[in-house]
Amino acid sequence: MSSLKIVSNIFNLLNLSNKLQVYLVFLLIILIAIFEVISLGLFLPIITNILSNDKELFFFNFLKNYELFFLLNIFFIFFLTKSTLNIYLIKKQISIKNSITVNFISSYFENILKKNILFFRKNNINFLIKNIVNEAPELVNNIIYASILLITDFFIMFLIVIFILINFTSITLYIFPFFLCFYLIYLKFFKNSISGIGKKRFYVLQECIQYLSNGFGSIVEIKLTQSEEKFSKNFRLDSNKLYQLSGMHAFFQSIPKYIMEITIILIFLSIFLFFDFFKLSIKELLTFASVVLVASLRIMPSLSRIISSTQSIQYSYPAYVNLEKQINKDDIDIISDEKIFFQKNIKLKNLSFKYENSEIILNNINCEFTKGQIIGIVGKNGSGKSTLLNIIMGLIKVDHKMVFVDDQKISLHNTSWYKKISYCSNQSFLLDSTIENNIAFEMDANNIDRKKLQYSINFLSYQNFIDEFPNGLKTYIGQNGSKISSGQKQKICLLRAFYFDTEIMVFDEALNSIDKESVINFLIKLSNLKKDKTIFIVSHDIKNLSLCDQIISLDINKK
Repeated sequence: MSSLKIVSNIFNLLNLSNKLQVYLVFLLIILIAIFEVISLGLFLPIITNILSNDKELFFFNFLKNYELFFLLNIFFIFFLTKSTLNIYLIKKQISIKNSITVNFISSYFENILKKNILFFRKNNINFLIKNIVNEAPELVNNIIYASILLITDFFIMFLIVIFILINFTSITLYIFPFFLCFYLIYLKFFKNSISGIGKKRFYVLQECIQYLSNGFGSIVEIKLTQSEEKFSKNFRLDSNKLYQLSGMHAFFQSIPKYIMEITIILIFLSIFLFFDFFKLSIKELLTFASVVLVASLRIMPSLSRIISSTQSIQYSYPAYVNLEKQINKDDIDIISDEKIFFQKNIKLKNLSFKYENSEIILNNINCEFTKGQIIGIVGKNGSGKSTLLNIIMGLIKVDHKMVFVDDQKISLHNTSWYKKISYCSNQSFLLDSTIENNIAFEMDANNIDRKKLQYSINFLSYQNFIDEFPNGLKTYIGQNGSKISSGQKQKICLLRAFYFDTEIMVFDEALNSIDKESVINFLIKLSNLKKDKTIFIVSHDIKNLSLCDQIISLDINKK
C-alpha cells in the first residue's frame, strides 16, 4: 500500500477535534512556506547588491548603501518572523501529536472493550496490551506525526524549488534529474527493505512479550523446574533479533542524508566546472551559488525529513494493518437498549451453539427457568456450562428465535438485561486496588455506595473476614489479588455479586476455593433468597446443588 493511502486511512480514524488541529497546522505550514520563499527572495537582491558594489572594505561601510541597509532589515524581520512561526509550529505539532496519541489509544481501548466476548477468545490479551501501549502510539508518531512533517517539508521545499526555477531556469532543469535519480535509487533499494523490517519487528516484538508473559505467569513452575536460564536465553535471542531490526531501520534512515550530500556536492562541482556551458558570468554564477547554498541549508534537512518520514510510514505499515483489523466493526457488540421485563420465566428452545472452528458445544437445548428458582447446571469439562451461562447473560449472541423471556422472542444482547445480572466465577478478575474498590468494581472510592457495600458484608456475614485484613476495606490486594489467598479472592468476588443486588445471580464454579464451612454458610444464605431472585449455580460438587429447584445436565445433550 502506498504511503499516501496509509496516511489517508489513518487520518480517517481521527476524531473531528484532531482533524481540525491538523488543518490548523497545515495553515501554519502554508504561512511559513510563504515566509521561507520571501526570505530567500530578499536574499537574492542582497547578494546581487553586494556583488555589484566594488568599493573597498564594503562590508565595513555597508551603512552608506541605504538600499542594502533597508533590504537587510527587511530580511531580518522576515527571518525573525519565520523563525518565530517555526518555533510555534514545532510546539503546536508536539501538542497535537500528544493529543492525537491520547485520543487514539483511548478510542482504540474503548473500541476493544466494545468487542463481543468471542473476540477475546480469539485474541491474545498480551498482544492487545502491546498494541495499546506500544503500537498505537508508534502509529501516531510514525504515520500521523511523520505525515505532518512530510507535508510541512515537502510544501516548503516545493516553493523554494519553484522560486529557484523561476530565477535560474536552465540550471534548475539541469539539477532536477540528479534529485530524481536520487529518489528513484531510494525507492529501488530501501522502500521494500524498510517495510520488510517493520513486518519482522512487529512479530518479533510479539514473541518477546509472549516470553515475558509466560515467564512471569509461570514463576512457580520455573522455580521448581529451575528453568530461569532457559526462559531468559529464549528471551535474549528474540530481544537480540528485535534490536538488530531496530538497528537496521536506524541505519537505513541515516543513509539518505549522506547520499544527498554527495549529490549536492556533485551538482555544485559540475556547475562550477561547466558554468561556461550555461553562459554564466562569474557574478551570475556566484549569485546562483549563494542562493542555492542558502536554499540547500533549508532544503537538505527538509529532504532528509521527507525521506525519513516516508521510511517511518512504511516501517509502521505492518502495525497499521494489525490495528486496522482490530478496529474494524465486525466484532463490535451491537447492543439493544430495549426494555426487557422479566416476570415469569426464561425459555431456551432448540438452542445449539458452536465456536468458530470447533465442534458443537451445545446441541438442541430445551429448558425453562422459572423466576424465583435456583437452577443448578452440571456437566463434564468442556460440556458447555460456561457457554450456556454466557448465552443466558446475553454475552454470546444467538438467534433470538431460540430465546424467550416471558414467552416473548427476544435478544438478551441488551443493556436492560445486563442490569438485571450479577456474576461471580472462579476466574473473576480483581482490580489492582483496595478490597472496597473491588467489591464495588470502582477505581474511585468516592463513587462507592456505602449502604450497598455494608449490605453485602452483613448479608454474607463477612465482617470478621474483612476485619482480618490489616487495613480492612482499604487493604490493597495487588494485581488480580496477588497479595491474598485464592479463598479470600473468591469471597471478595461473592461480595461483589451481592453488592449489585440484582434479580438474576450467576455463580460459575464460584465456591471451588472456599473452605467447606464457608460454602455451607453461603448456601444457607442463598437458600433464603428463593423467590426473591433467580439464581444459576454451576458446580462439580453435587452437594452444592442440593438447594436447587432444578438441575440441568448438559452431558445428556451430547451426541
